[in-house]
Amino acid sequence: MFWSDDMALLRHPFGRYGALGAAAASSSWRSAGLRIGRLMLTLGLFVSISTTGRVVPSQAAGTMVAWLFTPLVQSLAVLFVARVFGRDASRARVLDLYFAGHGPWLVLMWIAAGIVAVPPHPTSIFFFLLAKGILPGLLLGAFVWGVVLNVAMFRTGLGLSRGKTALATALFYLLFVGQVVAYYLFNDAIQPQLGMR
Repeated sequence: MFWSDDMALLRHPFGRYGALGAAAASSSWRSAGLRIGRLMLTLGLFVSISTTGRVVPSQAAGTMVAWLFTPLVQSLAVLFVARVFGRDASRARVLDLYFAGHGPWLVLMWIAAGIVAVPPHPTSIFFFLLAKGILPGLLLGAFVWGVVLNVAMFRTGLGLSRGKTALATALFYLLFVGQVVAYYLFNDAIQPQLGMR
């Protein structure tokens, strides 16, 4: 099942990626597209709910369009890394496997949106969770578990050796983060924050 893959990956990343990697026939452009679409829909709803406390369709749709560069940059990075390390997996399969591993970020966005939409005084709840270190802990947890999922995807999903998995993971983050930083540097958005002109 489409959704259960993400939940199973959260609990058993290496075992579930091994099963997903073996089921090459289940990976298709449609499946990869649905995973990307779900990520973008969640992001759009998250931004809309967290800024207004409710779903504003135009804001959600605008966010989805404005942030399309995120899966594009991730896709370019993971496809390049898979190609460099000699895996003959199809591009659709690589993307399907990669975007199945976004569960920690999806869960974090829904928790954050729930903090804004559900309690009567979301600001006080937000600052309480921030002061107690719960929100930073959730953010750190999502990042760390996202890295674990990427390692599992390269190792058991694509069948890379341990050494190649370490190199592939490092190269992926170098490319992904590098592209984002380069974009902001090109648009002169980082330099003023650092006092550089």
